[in-house]
Amino acid sequence: MEHPLKEIRLVKKLTQSQCGRVLNVSGQIVSQIENGSYNPGNEILTKIALTFGLDPGDFIKSVEQYLVSRRRALKKQIASS
Repeated sequence: MEHPLKEIRLVKKLTQSQCGRVLNVSGQIVSQIENGSYNPGNEILTKIALTFGLDPGDFIKSVEQYLVSRRRALKKQIASS
């Protein structure tokens, strides 16, 4: 499962740098959001959703679901180590 931002970016055929320019952030921030090392607040997630014409509530829910599934996978990986 990919981060919802990455899914949008790939559908729009944008690089991380191009996506960053659209969102007025650096490509590095886009990368950090996509790989889970930076978890933006709802204000930024709302801005991302509106920028790409998405419903903010739905986008935030999809990000939350992604993070929950990522945590579960990490816990399984740790448990099996």
